[in-house]
Amino acid sequence: MRRLDVKNFRSCYDIKVEFRPGITLLVGENNSGKSNVIEALRMATTPLNRRATRWFDESDPSHGREAERSQFRAMYDGLSAAQRAHYIAALDVETSQAAYTTTYRRDEARQQMRPTVTAGPVDGPDAEPDKRDQIAHVYLARCEMPSGSWTPPTGTGCCGSSVTSPRKPSKRRSALRLTNRSPSSRITPS
Repeated sequence: MRRLDVKNFRSCYDIKVEFRPGITLLVGENNSGKSNVIEALRMATTPLNRRATRWFDESDPSHGREAERSQFRAMYDGLSAAQRAHYIAALDVETSQAAYTTTYRRDEARQQMRPTVTAGPVDGPDAEPDKRDQIAHVYLARCEMPSGSWTPPTGTGCCGSSVTSPRKPSKRRSALRLTNRSPSSRITPS
């Protein structure tokens, strides 16, 4: 993923998050929107196991903009020839970037927020949703550590990860990793 554009989602009124090759760290003060960016990534991509644990809620639109649509646009670059063919419905042939946009609007008939997904540079219909669903994320939920309860770890950590060196864990951690489930093409997070 090269960039994530977020509009009208919690504290993210209209932001563009540029990702760097390798690892991108989100650093900021408390209550500055770091978790909202992670939540936006979760809204823009499919869980690896295809079982959603995060749904768009009526309280998710930005304060004062509840009647407006919320939008998540994920852009991918550095695609191989096989990947460009695989994601042709979402591909901008001039830039070789693929893009998917998920938009949430309130459906008055059903009294709930409903998503629509578009693909490509002109936000056309997503003709191949199974292709988009192959770009997936793995979300590791926050680990809550009671204050003053730290002892040198052994065995399995609070998130199910094995612990190999004794170090004091942070009070809260969350992580998200993007992956491509397609055997014929791999997208490496950029």
